Amino acid sequence: MLSRREFLGTTAAGLAGTLALSWRASAANVETIRFGLSSDIHRDIMHDWEMRIRTYIDDMSSRELDFILDLGDFCFPKPENQSFIDIFNSYAGEKFHVLGNHDLDGGFTWRQTMDYYGMDTPYYSFDNAGYHFVVL
Repeated sequence: MLSRREFLGTTAAGLAGTLALSWRASAANVETIRFGLSSDIHRDIMHDWEMRIRTYIDDMSSRELDFILDLGDFCFPKPENQSFIDIFNSYAGEKFHVLGNHDLDGGFTWRQTMDYYGMDTPYYSFDNAGYHFVVL
């Protein structure tokens, strides 16, 4: 039986391979794109949240990326987390969020969480380097 970490790693590798093949097939008309992904940092339940977010932002800032994207389970929209969101927002380039199931824990609403993250809507799309991204 696979552990959660092994399952997520295997799934991510398979998805990345599928996306790579799809991008290669249509690469004749688009630029190369580089972006950073983060997921499940869980500010409110992880003991090492500050190390996680600082390491990620420092590493992403040292690279030439088109944008960074948080895939959810980021943090609750409460005042105690302002320093956390400030670290994420210190990334100088474009940054995006996907709402995770745990981002709404603790009785917070979609609207509260979206406002805290700076999102206009929970679902959106954007274009970058010839690609169209859809965030659901």
